[in-house]
Amino acid sequence: MSPEGFVIVEEDYYNLDDIMATRATIACTFSQKTPSEFFPLIGQRAPDAITEKGFKTEAPSWMICALNGQEVECDLHIPRAFTETIRNGLLAEPELVNLSELCSYFYLYGIRISNLINGTNGHDLAECLLLVFMKRSGMIYNKVVDMNFKPRKMDSIEKTIFLAGQKTEKRTTNWFHSIEKQQRKRKSPSNV
Repeated sequence: MSPEGFVIVEEDYYNLDDIMATRATIACTFSQKTPSEFFPLIGQRAPDAITEKGFKTEAPSWMICALNGQEVECDLHIPRAFTETIRNGLLAEPELVNLSELCSYFYLYGIRISNLINGTNGHDLAECLLLVFMKRSGMIYNKVVDMNFKPRKMDSIEKTIFLAGQKTEKRTTNWFHSIEKQQRKRKSPSNV
């Protein structure tokens, strides 16, 4: 708690998109060192015994983020939307991929996953997310001027940018037409 009585939280604490992205589950293999009391916390029944291979189950990604670096050891299984094969396809032709179908919170969830993955895999995923976003942003801005276009193949962040762009485009067009109308009024013979 801060001296003024305010609770300091992360910047994205109240971000509904971030909350929805972290609701997704992620497949994990928990080691033998995982305490049995942990499993009810992720909505699972504790296994009778964990073999050397570990115990594979799904856990909420927000829980895994909270546990990162704690006593519970687990190996993450990268979700399909972020596998190397999918990433290579995205980097080749990012404009053609339906991100909404792949993962509706593609960038937000991807950032969470990249922070959880150790080593070069996490870095490669983060770099892919950045490059895909940069390449797709041009497509988004080009579609903004088409008022009939529906952002069906975009993830949540892209849709937000698209809708804000469309709103701005509409306001700019209305402003431009009002200026034209005022200029025509001034030039009309009745005002001379």
